[in-house]
Amino acid sequence: MFRCDKTHIIAFLLLSAVTLFSACSTNGINEPEEDEWIVIPIFPIPSFGYADRYPAANPNSELVAFIRDLGTSPPDSVKEGLYLINLFSRDVSLLIEGTFGRPAWLDTSTILVPLYSSAGGGRLFSINIQSKELIPISTDPVSNPSVSRTDSIVVYDYEASLRALDIKTHYSWEIIDGGFNMPSLSADGDLIAAQEIVLSGSASTISILDTNGSNVVRLIDPRLDYYYTYPTWSDTGLYIVCEVLFMNEDNISEYRIIMIDIALRKCSDITEGLYPCYSNNIQQIFYSGIVRDRNNQMRIFMCNITGGEKEQITY
Repeated sequence: MFRCDKTHIIAFLLLSAVTLFSACSTNGINEPEEDEWIVIPIFPIPSFGYADRYPAANPNSELVAFIRDLGTSPPDSVKEGLYLINLFSRDVSLLIEGTFGRPAWLDTSTILVPLYSSAGGGRLFSINIQSKELIPISTDPVSNPSVSRTDSIVVYDYEASLRALDIKTHYSWEIIDGGFNMPSLSADGDLIAAQEIVLSGSASTISILDTNGSNVVRLIDPRLDYYYTYPTWSDTGLYIVCEVLFMNEDNISEYRIIMIDIALRKCSDITEGLYPCYSNNIQQIFYSGIVRDRNNQMRIFMCNITGGEKEQITY
């Protein structure tokens, strides 16, 4: 069944429309009128069918992992679980059936992924894409794992705090307490980008911080009712791609994927979508796109870093 994360909530909220970007260029995104109060849906989850979410590109191969969740009345042939896309052949295959959270590649043949049970939570497991063997990594709940390419450290969020886990020793520790979700480690493992909850939960921004939790820097000035989520680094460490939820000129919630120039603190709009993943080896962005002629079901798309050459790759 469908699950909601901490930012995408199935609900109707009373929102006040204010300016989308203060520190960032809107690049053509329309801004709602001030002082206009409306009610909008927060998360476009279809009531039936299935949704493809959380694409994760293998840094050294042609594979993209993603999670498929089932709604009501899905096709009989569709299973809930962890899937792989081969970008060369465009073949989509079920790796393992189950209820999983956001995946992350540990290396070219191993995926780290939270596995959910009827008791809740999400213990972290590793899975080899050849043997399909699930190996438990953590006993504590884990969400949104991100892996360093230089060592065995995984960072993740738990109850709005960032934590780290050494895969080899299974030792875990707290990085920073309260107000942070969806961590993403830079390619060199020196910095973390994360969603920071601000304004008593009425907004979020993207911040970067050292791996010990110090030197927190907000990249975007927070504004009421605008939610920046799911940051992902470029290999150079110069850019971060993320998702933002805001109100468009028709007073409807809109999900955009943007790129942040860290040095300039400037944002550029890329495309509509959710759960972006920056693939450094082919300079593409993978994301969940909303297919409106299929009742807002989500499928995996790809585009280049300017939003061009858009292609739907799951159906």
